[in-house]
Amino acid sequence: MAWFGLLGRLCWIGLTLPLMACGSEGETSEASTKAPDYPITEQRYTTLQQVWWPKEVPASTLAERNAGTFKINDLDRYTEMGFGVELGPGEPWIEHDELAPGWQSHTPGTRRSLLFFWHSSDPQVVDEESPIRLEGVTGLSIGSTYRPQDHLVTQAFESQVRTVRAIMEDLQRPLDFTIVTGDLADGGQHNELDWVFKILEGGTVDPDSGKDDDPVKGPGNDYNDPYVSRGISTPWYATIGNHEVQYTGIADASQEVQDAAQGSDVFQGLEYFAGIAPADGVRGGFRDGSTLNADVTTEGPTPADPDRYIPDLPELVSILSAEPGDPVGHGYSTEDVDAGRGYYSFRPIDGLPLRLIALNTLSLDIPGSEGAIDDEQWAWFQAELDAADQAHEIVFVASHHAASAIKLGDHKRADVESLMASHDNIILHLCGHSHTSDSKIILPDAEAASGHRGYWEVQTPSTLDFPMQTRFWELVDEGDGFVTLYATILEQNAPEDSLAHQARQIAAGHGWFQNAKLREDFDMRKAHRNLKLHFKLPDDVAAAIASAPAQDSIASEDTLASY
Repeated sequence: MAWFGLLGRLCWIGLTLPLMACGSEGETSEASTKAPDYPITEQRYTTLQQVWWPKEVPASTLAERNAGTFKINDLDRYTEMGFGVELGPGEPWIEHDELAPGWQSHTPGTRRSLLFFWHSSDPQVVDEESPIRLEGVTGLSIGSTYRPQDHLVTQAFESQVRTVRAIMEDLQRPLDFTIVTGDLADGGQHNELDWVFKILEGGTVDPDSGKDDDPVKGPGNDYNDPYVSRGISTPWYATIGNHEVQYTGIADASQEVQDAAQGSDVFQGLEYFAGIAPADGVRGGFRDGSTLNADVTTEGPTPADPDRYIPDLPELVSILSAEPGDPVGHGYSTEDVDAGRGYYSFRPIDGLPLRLIALNTLSLDIPGSEGAIDDEQWAWFQAELDAADQAHEIVFVASHHAASAIKLGDHKRADVESLMASHDNIILHLCGHSHTSDSKIILPDAEAASGHRGYWEVQTPSTLDFPMQTRFWELVDEGDGFVTLYATILEQNAPEDSLAHQARQIAAGHGWFQNAKLREDFDMRKAHRNLKLHFKLPDDVAAAIASAPAQDSIASEDTLASY
C-alpha cells in the first residue's frame, strides 16, 4: 500500500503549486496570500487498510540519546538519526463476545445500523509561543513540557477533521455526531480553545499568537500560516479534561498565572507548582515563532497576547454552550451554564432509546492531572442512570478520564466501576487521557457472583502525541437481542509532504525519547485498536431497540472496510 504516499505527494503538489504562484516582482497575487485548504490523500484509508508505525531506529541513535549528545530539541537531526514513520499492514477488527452469552449459536436477524459517530480525544492544541509554556523543560519527561511537534498540532487535528469529512462523502448513511473527550487545549488558554472550535466549526484558522510570524515566506507552508478548515459538519459535543481550566493540566490557574499568560516575560512554571528552581533543561520557555523549527527560547520576551488567559469552569461552559453549530448549546442547557456545571446527557437520535452521559472529571478542589467526581455530580449521575433504566435505554458514558484515573474527589474508581456495572444497560465507557489505545471489560468482583455481564471501557489516543489517531464507533442491531459495537481507529490521511504528516513524523521521534520500547509497545496496542464488541441486551432494552429507527447501511462494513 506504499503507493498511497505517492498519491499523497502528487495531490499535495497539485493543490499547493497554484497557491504558491506569484506575480511579477513587487506584486502579490491573490492566490499567494490566500489561506490554503489543505489536501488529504486521494485514496481514503483507515487502520483497517494500513497503519503508520514509528520507524525502528539504529542502536547508535539510542546510544546518543542516552549519552545526551542527541537531544530532544535537535529537530534538524531527527531525519539523520532515523526518526520518522513507515507504513505497515492494516489491522482487522478483533472480535469479543465475552459480554454476549449465546453469541456463538445465535441466528442473526436483519442487521441495522443504529448509531455511527466519530470520537476524538485530547487534541491539546498548543500556543507554543505563550510565556507560560514549559518549553525549556527538555531534560525531564513530565507533563506538558517540551514536545517537538507542539507547533504543528493544530494542523494534525485539522487533518483528522478533514479526513472524517472526506470519508463522510463516501458513506451510505450519515455520521450522526462527533464527541471530543476533553483536553481540548494543552494550556487551557482562550486562544487555543478558539483554534479547536474553529477547526470543528469550519473557517480560517490562524494558529499564531502575539505577532504575525511567517518563518517560511508564502501562504500555507509553515506552522504559523493561516489555513482553512472545512469543519466537521455534524452535531458535536465535548467533555472537560484536566487541561481545561488548570495551568498546564496540573496546577491552579491563579491570578499570578493569568497575569503571566497575558504578559511577555518567561514564567517559571516548575518553580511555581513544584518548587524546582530553573536550571539547564528544567526552566520555563516558549518557542520562537519566527524560526523554521520553532526553536526553544528560555530568555527574553515573547510578544504579549491578551487572549492567552485561561477561562475558569463557568466561563468555559458558557463558551462551549455559545459556540455556533449543532446542537444549540452542544449538550449544555441554560441551567447548566447558569450553574457552571461541566456535565450533561443527550439522546443523539430521535426515537432511538440510547442515552449518552457526559461526565466532568476535572478535579478542582485538588488541582492535578487525575480525575475526580464530587457528590453533586454523583447524585446527578445516579439519577440519569435510574432514568435510563426506566426508559429502557442503552447507555454510553463519556468522560476524559478512564475510571482507573479517577483518584481524587468524593467518588473514585471503585465507586464509578461498581455503579456502572450495576446497570446492565450500560455497554460502553469511552474516554481518553492516556494518549494511547486501551480497552478492558469492567466487571467488579462484587458483581461476579450474580453473573453480571459488565461493560467495555475503551480509551482513544490523542492527536497531540504519536500515533495521533482517532476512532469511529458504530452500534449495530443484530436483530435478535444482540448488538455489536464496531470500533475503528482512523489515521489522518495527510499527504507525506504536508505539515500534518510532518507532525506525525516528529511525534514518532518524540516517542523514542520517551520510550526505548516504542515499537514493541505500539505493536502491543494492536489488541486495543480495531475492535468488534458483541453484547446481549436486557430483554426490555432489546424490545425497545427492535422498533427504533435505523439505517440499512452498516458504515463500518460498507465503507470503512471497503477502502
